[in-house]
Amino acid sequence: GHVHLLGGETSGNGNSGGNVKVESGQSLNSGSGSILITSSDSSNPSGDTSLTSGSSANRHSSGIVRVASGESAYGNSGDVVMQSSTASSSGKVRISTGDANSGGSGDLELNSGQALGTRAPGASGKISLATSSITNGNSGDIKLATGDSLSGTSGNVIIEAGTSHLHSGHIALKAAQSHSKGGSIELESGSSEYMAAGDINLKTGKGSSNEVGG
Repeated sequence: GHVHLLGGETSGNGNSGGNVKVESGQSLNSGSGSILITSSDSSNPSGDTSLTSGSSANRHSSGIVRVASGESAYGNSGDVVMQSSTASSSGKVRISTGDANSGGSGDLELNSGQALGTRAPGASGKISLATSSITNGNSGDIKLATGDSLSGTSGNVIIEAGTSHLHSGHIALKAAQSHSKGGSIELESGSSEYMAAGDINLKTGKGSSNEVGG
């Protein structure tokens, strides 16, 4: 049978319905308990597990779904892991924003945290996009592409190092070495059926000192 946990309802204007809180127990000498939400195993396809906020019928936004690890006063905060399980062919991990009936669809942002320490300078976290190494066969590709557009202009792909009062970061395009043949680097502008093909422009930045630019 089903198990339905429901917060209390309210009919007053401006009053929210009751919350539902599931919390593990504390421990004085060890770690607190875990909370496990999972569907049962099955010889057929197992059930789905969905975390969704409720819909909004008026002009308000629907609720936020927040998955976050807890804070830590002296150690490291916990990791947030999104991973499909091992199988003969593992499943995909898909992160996408919803479609928009009118207006633009939502943005997808990947941001590392700031370093807020005041005693010693730190660095913000890295963002790594990498396919896994493989012993036999080819490793996977990484593709950065904007969507197609039938009537307008397709989006830009911008790779840019951040500004700095000292030295801005480098941008390195490098094919890896190989025991047989190293990889190539290709820069190609887009073709056009009715107008001119795109340009390729390589230029250095402006400098205010007497040093010669690179």
